[in-house]
Amino acid sequence: MKTLILTIASIAAITLCTTSIFAAAPVKANMESMIEGQMIYEVPLNSHVKKGQLVEEVDPAKYAGAVKSDIAVINYDKLLYNADSKLYKTHSVSLITLLGAKKNYESALEKMTEDNATLRHCKVYAPFAGTATDITVYPGSGLGDGSLIMTIVKNKATA
Repeated sequence: MKTLILTIASIAAITLCTTSIFAAAPVKANMESMIEGQMIYEVPLNSHVKKGQLVEEVDPAKYAGAVKSDIAVINYDKLLYNADSKLYKTHSVSLITLLGAKKNYESALEKMTEDNATLRHCKVYAPFAGTATDITVYPGSGLGDGSLIMTIVKNKATA
């Protein structure tokens, strides 16, 4: 019975020791770019950020242009599909032509969904309140996919 009590006491001591080790380590988030482009905004070094605050933005012009182009393609493919639907009813076009027009229209819709998702990645927000540290890329710099931009360290008061 004494051995069992010592084992539980030693487990509690080990747990307490490891908890204090992990509690001392600061919580931090490495902010990375999910897309390529030129950075146009970033919070200053050592500035306090709030949870959900915009901390960096990549120039969205390239991606916004892709979405506008997608809208034009969708409108065109929709017109072709509607025209082929009417012509198919009169047996003026084949089923293969109609299905091809439908496939092109659906592909254009999917591409627009993807481009809208990419456009949303132009802005990066703070995951928690903290301090912006270790800034490696500044406004005007080019970014690659997955480039480290900055580190946000959670403040002890907000932990």
